Amino acid sequence: MPEFSVRVTPYEREGSTIKGLASINFGGLAVHNVSIHQGKENLYVSMPSYKTSQTDDRGKAIYKDICHPVTAKFRDKLYGAILQEYENAKEYASTKDSVLSKLNEKKDTAKKNEEKSGKNKGKEHDQPKRDEAQR
Repeated sequence: MPEFSVRVTPYEREGSTIKGLASINFGGLAVHNVSIHQGKENLYVSMPSYKTSQTDDRGKAIYKDICHPVTAKFRDKLYGAILQEYENAKEYASTKDSVLSKLNEKKDTAKKNEEKSGKNKGKEHDQPKRDEAQR
């Protein structure tokens, strides 16, 4: 079984089943546009594909995979790694968002405290004097 690494970017868009986009690196070969979809009950991985000019019995377009795992064993390993990396990326993003929101809260609190203490008052009044002096 070939060695590989996976990189996933969580992706949220209202009305879309796509939950993430992945890239797989097989040493010197990269496969992009691997998508992670939300099914009725769980997530599934969809390999990159293209739309053919054919349609099925119901008139829907037929898509063909550009690449796909050949054996069930490798597919399970690959898809498992992609879904695990998706969960890791979501967790990291939520941690990062919570840290950023805490920093923004502290910044807002400091700004409000500064306004209350009157530190900005002197700066606001100095501006017109500087403008007059420059004329």
